[in-house]
Amino acid sequence: MSNITVKGFDYVSFWREEEIGVIVLRTDSSGKISPSVLGELMMAIGKAAIDDDVKAIAITGQNFVFCKGLTDIRNHKSYLEQARALASTLASVEKPTFALVNGDAFDFGYELALLCDRIFASDGSRLGFYKEYSFILGGSITSSRFHELARVDAKEGSNCDMIIARDTFLEGSKNGIGKARGGLMVLKRRIAMRNLIEALNMEHLAYLQNICAGNNESDSLKKGGSN
Repeated sequence: MSNITVKGFDYVSFWREEEIGVIVLRTDSSGKISPSVLGELMMAIGKAAIDDDVKAIAITGQNFVFCKGLTDIRNHKSYLEQARALASTLASVEKPTFALVNGDAFDFGYELALLCDRIFASDGSRLGFYKEYSFILGGSITSSRFHELARVDAKEGSNCDMIIARDTFLEGSKNGIGKARGGLMVLKRRIAMRNLIEALNMEHLAYLQNICAGNNESDSLKKGGSN
């Protein structure tokens, strides 16, 4: 393992594993990540993208959790701006990208995985969305890859591309990346993501409308309670 961890990262870890740039999401005790991860994730992707020794990029989690969602969001405008930038970055990077789902990937976590060219999941992992989740990373188009979107166990062809034994997950993932990566993968992504900006516009508008509707409902309840 050649460690190229970058100083200043608080929410992700980053190193090169042979020819693979590995980015690890740091989750809290509930399996969620801070919204601040978006900026650091883009930085790590950018560094992997310009490293000539990195031939593929892999995003994974820690402690048998990929990502179960985000912690509280306070600045929704900043959140959506960073989400747009992250989705655009992953869609345009010139190297194959892989999500190594080593545990549960829910909501934001699964949507992030769907942005990658391939999803490799360890056996026993669960993937999917809660019914109330609002897409913000282009999930309205990337989720069309699979027919199962509810939170269920990983199943090849249903909600991921490949399942690998948990006790050999890293080695199995490295072998899978070596076999799968290629220039056509990036080209296929570009074609699939050609409507990404339009999808993001619609998703973020719907997200803000849901926030507004929730605030209005909360105000109505407060008024009703004061009578």
